Amino acid sequence: MDARLAGLALLLRLDTDLLANCLQGLTEADTWRRPQAGGNCVGFLVAHLVDARRHLATLLGHPFRSAVTDAIATARTAEDVERAVTFGQLREAWAAVSAHLDGALESVATARLDSTCEERLPVDDPSVLGAAAFLAQHDAYHVGQVALLRRQLGHPAMPYGRGQGRR
Repeated sequence: MDARLAGLALLLRLDTDLLANCLQGLTEADTWRRPQAGGNCVGFLVAHLVDARRHLATLLGHPFRSAVTDAIATARTAEDVERAVTFGQLREAWAAVSAHLDGALESVATARLDSTCEERLPVDDPSVLGAAAFLAQHDAYHVGQVALLRRQLGHPAMPYGRGQGRR
């Protein structure tokens, strides 16, 4: 692994476990229940996170396909998603894209990281490495949103232990 990715890989691996922890104990109904104050539901946020990780893997030169990302391809909000995505499919897609991304981070070429990212993201570094940094932060932001929604749905706070949500 390129040494510049080591810290980002650690954060992404932590987020892999934390999102799984957030999903622990949720039900199918919880997944698509909208918060009373408005905003997106857990299901949409998880699908969005799967898609963002798919996008990062693609930027790193390791494309990934998922039925979940196909289901939300044109969606901007939960209302735009056809509820064909189940809670189980979301969990499986999260595990699959996370494992795929972990492999992509291990094998990405240095030249790829240094190349210019065609997509403009709100970071000063226009390289693929800069895009990876932004997408790692984006990942953590949305994991935090899911943790908050979990509490709003009446579940206990997300446990911080590693690997708990994969059991």
